This record gives sequence, structure tokens and C-alpha cells, in this order.
Amino acid sequence: MNYLNRAAAPFDERVWQIIDEAVVGAASGRLIGRRFIDVEGPFGLGFTAVDGEAEVSAATGERPALLTVRPLAVPAFYQDFPLALRGIEAFETLGQPLNIGAAVRASLACASLEDDLIFLGNPKLGIEGLLTAAGRAEVPLADWSQLGQPFKNIGQAIAKLDDKGFPGPYVLAVAPDLYSSLHLMYEASGVMQIEQVRGLVTGGIFKTPAIAKGGVLIATGKQLRLFLGQDLATGYRRLEGLFHWLFVSESMLLRIYAPEAICVLKG
Repeated sequence: MNYLNRAAAPFDERVWQIIDEAVVGAASGRLIGRRFIDVEGPFGLGFTAVDGEAEVSAATGERPALLTVRPLAVPAFYQDFPLALRGIEAFETLGQPLNIGAAVRASLACASLEDDLIFLGNPKLGIEGLLTAAGRAEVPLADWSQLGQPFKNIGQAIAKLDDKGFPGPYVLAVAPDLYSSLHLMYEASGVMQIEQVRGLVTGGIFKTPAIAKGGVLIATGKQLRLFLGQDLATGYRRLEGLFHWLFVSESMLLRIYAPEAICVLKG
């Protein structure tokens, strides 16, 4: 991985170890899509495209049929961050703690973008997300502050997917406010709504800030694949003044093979 340019960094391996642990640790708490989508790879930074849909032109007379496959680009993204020269010197010579706050923020920024691409896609790049895929089902979002409504609402979404031939198991990802509503308690029984919903959604219930309002129910299986080119990694850029500049980078693409396995709770 020479493109990470780590050999040019004038500090020792202990610094890289602390940075790597901070970057991976921060991202693991933020990345939600990876918790329920099968991951392929990582294949490396040179992995730039995934096969899209095949198109076949019909044969006419002596002219043979023509098969073409439109490639889908795998986007790469990165976030720069500074590391103070004096902080590294204090760590290496005096044993003082290394301030890795900037590395954590850069990692969280990349992790947030990954989940944004997974859930929302990017129309400018021609990337569909779970909430925007053509062919997805939708049900209106009910008022989850009313006890019993989450169970009924999710039941409606399950019925949609079941009718399309996707009997589950199911995964649910929702906006943070809806996730909080799931923890309202039925006073008579002392049972929270989320316990009732888990009987329907056995694949897991997740909250994500990538969803501003509403949620999405997904039938698990081979319908989704997350292709990783380069997993989150940290590299060295340059020394400028009293700061070393580093970067966190990643490349990935979500492929949705069966949008009919997705039902959006649309707010």
C-alpha cells in the first residue's frame, strides 16, 4: 500500500498503531450498513468498478446478438486531518498521551459518508441507496409515539415484502427519533415496544443518523452486497509548519440486486 505514503512519515510505528486503533474504533461505532449487509473484499484501491446490468440486443438475420455490461464506478473518498508536531515529539520523548481527536473526527466523517451512500445513495454519481432504489416498496410512516403503532406499521411493511416473495428474516434501520420511540413502555406489562417489534424483526434493529426521518425494512439474504475496494486506512501526506497532515480514505459501493426486498417507512 505505497499510496498511503507511510514510509515518508518521520515518526515511529507506535504513533501509527495509536492512530489506526483510533480510526478503526471510531468508525466501527458509526458504520451501520456493514452490520447487516454482506461485505465482499476489500479488493484494494485499484478496484474501481463493479459489473452493472447486462444488456442484450436481439439478433437480426446474420447479425449476431450483442451483449454489453455497463460498469458501475466504485467511489473513493478521503478526509485530511492534522497531527501536531509538538504532540508527537512529546509522545515519543516524554511519554505524554497523543492527541488523536482529529483522526477520530476524520474517521467519523468517512464512516458517515459510507452510510449516507448506503442508505441515501448519490443521484449525481448514479448510485442508489436503500431509501432511494427504484422498485422499492413504501408504506406511510405512522406516529410511533402512540403505543402499538410501530408494531402495526412494521407489520404493514412485512406484508408488502412477503407479498413479493421475501418472507424474511428482516432487518430494520430507523432514524434516531424512531429508535427512541421504540423504547416507550407499555405501562400495564412493563414491556418496551422494541421487545414487541423484535418478534417481527429477528435480523436486528438499528438506528442511524443517515436516515433523517422514517426507516427501512429489508429482507436479508443475497439481495444486497457491499463491495469494498480499500477499507478505511490512514496515510501520510506532508509536513506543513508545525503540523503533519494525514488522511483517512476508503472506496466502496453498494449493489442492490433485488430492490423488491426493501420497504421504506416513508415520512
